[in-house]
Amino acid sequence: MTATTGGSASREAVEGRLRRVVAELAGLLGQARRVPWTGQLLVEEARLRGLQEELEAVLEALARVSDPPGPVAGLEPAQRVARQIREGARAYADELLAGLEDQLSRLLGEVRENRRELRTPPVRSVEPDGA
Repeated sequence: MTATTGGSASREAVEGRLRRVVAELAGLLGQARRVPWTGQLLVEEARLRGLQEELEAVLEALARVSDPPGPVAGLEPAQRVARQIREGARAYADELLAGLEDQLSRLLGEVRENRRELRTPPVRSVEPDGA
C-alpha cells in the first residue's frame, strides 16, 4: 500500500479498498440463497458484518487521506478547482456509502427476522374432536 506523509494510505489505495469491498458485497449477494416467495435473500451475517466494518474503515481512511502540499505560484486557481472537485467526490462517495450502509442494515434486519422466524416453531391448527 502506498503511503503519504503521516503514514496514512494514498487515495488510490483507499479507492482500491473501496472497490474490493463493493466487489465482496456483490459476491456475497450473488451467493446468497433466495427465500422462496418473499423476494428476500439469506446471507451470512458474519460476512455482512465484516463488510460493514471494512466500509467503516474505508471511510475513516478516506477522511485521513491528506491534501496535496501548499499552492505553487500560478497554480492556485487550478488547485482550488481540484479541491472543490475532490470535496464533491468525497461527498458523493459518502452519499453512496451511506446508501449502501442503509441497504446493508435493512438486509441485516431482514436476515435476523428470517432467522427468528426459522427458530419459532410452526403453529399447528387444533381440530375439534370427532372431525
